[in-house]
Amino acid sequence: MRAQHGDHGGDAEPERPPPARESLGLLADRSFGPFFFGNLIANCGTWFLVLAAGLFVYRLTGSAFLLGVVGFAQFAGVLLLAPWTGTAADRFDRRRLLFVAQGAATALASVLAALVMLDHATTATVIVFVLLIGLAQAFTVPALQAILPDLVAPERLGGAIALLAVTFNLARGAGPAAAALVIATAGIEWAFVVTALAYLALVAGVLAIHPRTQPKRPRRPRFRESIAVVRDRPRLAALMLVSSALSIGIDPVNTLSPAFAAAVWDRSDVLAGVLLGAFSVGALTAAFTVAGRPGQPRRQLVGRISLLVGGMVAFALAPTLELGVCALVVAGFGFLAASTATIKELQLSIDTDHRGRIMALWAVAFLGVRPLSSLADGALASASSPRLSALVMILPALAVVGVLVVRGRSEPGRELAPVEAGLAGAGPTARESGPTGDPTNR
Repeated sequence: MRAQHGDHGGDAEPERPPPARESLGLLADRSFGPFFFGNLIANCGTWFLVLAAGLFVYRLTGSAFLLGVVGFAQFAGVLLLAPWTGTAADRFDRRRLLFVAQGAATALASVLAALVMLDHATTATVIVFVLLIGLAQAFTVPALQAILPDLVAPERLGGAIALLAVTFNLARGAGPAAAALVIATAGIEWAFVVTALAYLALVAGVLAIHPRTQPKRPRRPRFRESIAVVRDRPRLAALMLVSSALSIGIDPVNTLSPAFAAAVWDRSDVLAGVLLGAFSVGALTAAFTVAGRPGQPRRQLVGRISLLVGGMVAFALAPTLELGVCALVVAGFGFLAASTATIKELQLSIDTDHRGRIMALWAVAFLGVRPLSSLADGALASASSPRLSALVMILPALAVVGVLVVRGRSEPGRELAPVEAGLAGAGPTARESGPTGDPTNR
């Protein structure tokens, strides 16, 4: 995007290290390092829970629809509790909120593991506990996103956001593969035990961090104020809609992997972990190669989302598991490349007083659609086939590509409209991203 603004002469920023090197340097930071590793291990634990709960239910019932119910239970809290979770992240000390919420998730996961170990768990038991853990973690999501600018200097925020995305995608790769290995060798009950231990790692990480002193927050922040901010800034709303389309598009990978492995390709359902891992290989490749790379936002989104669409279509139609694995690598690359850009843009253009509530809205857009898409995904797969379900779920992302292409042709000399220079009274966070507010213009 620099070419569009011309030469800034004496105002030009000094040359910065490559994105990968700059981001990795943050791991030595005394606050960000424990936060990163605790979050990484906890995210791996979540994938242990996702795979173990899905396999537990699928083995007992053989129902693709109930796989969708498990997905609904996992993310229902993000959708239902957003007004309270976002407000809590802006009203209370974010470090304490993370400690309490993640501590509750750890306790619930421990009880579930004990029930499974003692052979007292049923399909209903597992679904209920997945729901309760999801309710606890609904408070974790906006607080995790909102506390990030409190841990690093503004000029290092872009790298920190990229690394936070890496924790999710490293976990997406390592978690399912490790869970599949544990389930195949030790038994499904031990996957639930690992979940509880992994959640405890984030509790320890939160205890080790030291957020910077923040301005006094409003005593009674109102969620509707942040809804008004998004309503008045159409680009923020557009970014959240893009996040929703991306989340819906990849739901078959998360929800239907056991059904694809067992019902579509007639292989062991444990290979669902391999499918999830293949998606993550592509995502990690994108995180360390193209995430944060400067360029024209519209052109980047069209190319990256197109990769996701193409990969998911190839996955849905793949005649063998091996070809499905290759397709998911491509889909994962496109997904991470597109989703990181949208999260970065949101984080760099909102004020700290609204950050928790705005990121709660993002969580609704990105994660809150998962309960509904998982139910729709499971119901469609049950009524027809997993292949058709995967093709239908990628349609919103294809529609986003179409809108971007059409608008690009109707406005050939104009890039995506710049984000306004922050909210009223915004601090440096909203202005650090350069002349247009675009975080790629760094």
